[in-house]
Amino acid sequence: MIQLKNINHSYGENTVLNNFNLTVQARHTTTLIGPSGCGKSTILRLINGLIKPDNGEVIIDGVQLSDSNLRNMRLKIGYLIQEGGLFPNLNAKKNITLMASRLKWSNEKIQERLYKLCQMTHFPEEALEQYPMELSGGQRQRVSLMRALMLDPEILLLDEPFGALDPIIRSGLHDSLIEIFNELHKTVLIVTHDLNEAAYLSDNIILINNGNIVQSGTIKELIDTPANPFVSQFIKAQRSHLQEGSL
Repeated sequence: MIQLKNINHSYGENTVLNNFNLTVQARHTTTLIGPSGCGKSTILRLINGLIKPDNGEVIIDGVQLSDSNLRNMRLKIGYLIQEGGLFPNLNAKKNITLMASRLKWSNEKIQERLYKLCQMTHFPEEALEQYPMELSGGQRQRVSLMRALMLDPEILLLDEPFGALDPIIRSGLHDSLIEIFNELHKTVLIVTHDLNEAAYLSDNIILINNGNIVQSGTIKELIDTPANPFVSQFIKAQRSHLQEGSL
């Protein structure tokens, strides 16, 4: 579903990705993990067309991303960022349905989709009229998730979506996501620095360091057969946080 081919990208003199290659399987959940500054979020921004690579190709469902097809490609992609990125001057309902309204969906279609998303994310319908500041942190993230899913995209990109939430709220959202992933069978790409989160949510973990893929596989493969000392060091630093039974 997603391919990055020979990608080079720099911010000024800082090279973030150097001849980077990535393939993301369709209808699987893949997690990009690694230390801060390793290039994880840059990869999502490249896929979503928010930034352009200095060199290389971004290919989505067999089509290279370009200026001419960027708008149509973005309609296939749901994007959820840390803190949710909700518009504070719009209530939950208008935040969720903003793009559908711009695309001139009928009121009936919007309401039908909105009802389904509330059921799917366990969000109370009576809270749809509330503004972001009136919602809890967990509710705001559920609204952001519904907004990302509103157009029924083929791809879902999640960039550190739970980093600012406390552990209990995160756990509830993790369970909701698993239900959604199992029901919708989307191609999901998650960025996190939390190995426990990666192990719980994804089919495949891709460990990145200094803009390069160090190793990919299941959490068991990374633990049992580390590709190099960095993999062992990274896992050792986080292993105490792994949930019991996640291997």
